[in-house]
Amino acid sequence: EERERVKKEAEEERERVKNEAEEVKRVAEERLKAGEEKAKKKFMAQREKLLEMQSQLKEAEEKRVALVKESEEERERFIRQLGNLGEEREMLMKESEEERERVKKQAEEEISNLKAQLVSMEEERERVKNEAEETKRVAEER
Repeated sequence: EERERVKKEAEEERERVKNEAEEVKRVAEERLKAGEEKAKKKFMAQREKLLEMQSQLKEAEEKRVALVKESEEERERFIRQLGNLGEEREMLMKESEEERERVKKQAEEEISNLKAQLVSMEEERERVKNEAEETKRVAEER
């Protein structure tokens, strides 16, 4: 009887340990899944923001091109109006060129800022991905 009782207690202990291990595994899997979902949502949000930034970048480039074209057209109008008035003609060409350079520089700065934001978002996405992989690794080790 004692042997049977000890055998039964050992079997119950094995079953309890097995159930605890399964519970730990289930909790780890739930946490991993939640972490993956969170990372996926964050990635999708970053992707959406990236697409918006790309759209803004395109708009900024189109605006720059339009401003440069408008500046060029303005320069040409001045040249036609003034004809061959020498100094004034040269002065207007110089001012127009400076304006075009200013507009171009302004657009390039705007593009550069958007690209820097894009790089920052890519780095954040990579960091989140690495965190999710680390969480998964730790969960698997458990």
